[in-house]
Amino acid sequence: MRDPLEAIEADFEGFSVRHRGWDGSSTFQFGYSRLNDTWQLTKSEQVKLHARQPYRAREHTVYTAPIHFGTIGIADFDPDAYLNAEAK
Repeated sequence: MRDPLEAIEADFEGFSVRHRGWDGSSTFQFGYSRLNDTWQLTKSEQVKLHARQPYRAREHTVYTAPIHFGTIGIADFDPDAYLNAEAK
């Protein structure tokens, strides 16, 4: 089975990790919190692709903290369950 990791990018604001699957991609952006002294999830982008036209996005959704999810540290991050996590 192929590794879904597509890219890791870093800049002055933090870093992002992009995963690609057969039906789309997910990008998770992390920023450093001086208050909590840890890396925290700040943004998530989900792109779902058309089955017949994989170059066309069917749906593009952006989730941001703290609107869509609470404070999630990198040690507690689960890409399959972060939207259901309780705010800490």
